[in-house]
Amino acid sequence: MEWILLAFGSGVITAVQGVVTKFRLKSGSVLLLTWAASLFSLPFFALDLVLTSGLPTVEAPEFYAVFALNTALLILANSLYFKALQCGELSRDLALLSLTPVFMLLTSWLLIDQQTSLFGVLAIVAIVVGCLLVQRKAGLPLFRGGALTKEKGSRLMLVVALIYSVTSNLDKICLTHVGVHAYPALMNVSLALCLTPMLKFKRVRIFNELKRFWLPLLLIGFLQATFSLLQMEAVELSPHVGYVIALKRGGLLVSGLVFGVLLFGERHLGWRVLGAAGVMAGLALLAFEAAN
Repeated sequence: MEWILLAFGSGVITAVQGVVTKFRLKSGSVLLLTWAASLFSLPFFALDLVLTSGLPTVEAPEFYAVFALNTALLILANSLYFKALQCGELSRDLALLSLTPVFMLLTSWLLIDQQTSLFGVLAIVAIVVGCLLVQRKAGLPLFRGGALTKEKGSRLMLVVALIYSVTSNLDKICLTHVGVHAYPALMNVSLALCLTPMLKFKRVRIFNELKRFWLPLLLIGFLQATFSLLQMEAVELSPHVGYVIALKRGGLLVSGLVFGVLLFGERHLGWRVLGAAGVMAGLALLAFEAAN
């Protein structure tokens, strides 16, 4: 049962990072924020490694190929994620990440040969229905006129959900080689290194931005390190990677809904609240299966 709390908690912390990010994204470069989130997480990962396992020795050559592919996909997904936050609504678009476990019904089977139980399928269906309700607009049919067809933020977040369904399974493969503490640290080092020349190419004024916004960027980095470690612990302990992502998305959705109302004045939430209830029903099914 511990992995349920870890997974849900990682979603709540991700939503908190989304709040800080949305405040920061009133101006500034999306690419810079993607880079800074990884860079500023490194001191916290270093502290975690000192207090826990340290860096392991990797002998399996296949790890490096999977790690490189995952780095490229995460750069793309994280950039699109921050862009979606910039141009969309927090309480609506964060909910679309709940579709990741649906895509994982296929990707987990293909990549790591994990199959889902009946309760797992029912839980994921409940989450999908919840996401559809969150997307619904008052006075329009459920499958017409939704934000997916009209809102750029929603379309981008859907692509992010699809990419994350692949990277979550690649995470599981990498964890078997280096462990839950070293892997997210190595991944964020890789992301920061790969994004640095891209920033120079885009002529982003790195030092000016860091000087102006170092404190919120440090907070974003701390939150990134925290939710990454919680998620990797949950992935290692859970019976299915898709369950972890479903629980994380549940924490993200509920928290995003609350933050969107309280901090950004987002309204017209009737269907979104009903959708959140559907997601929570799916989470309850996962918890029931884990308890039995």
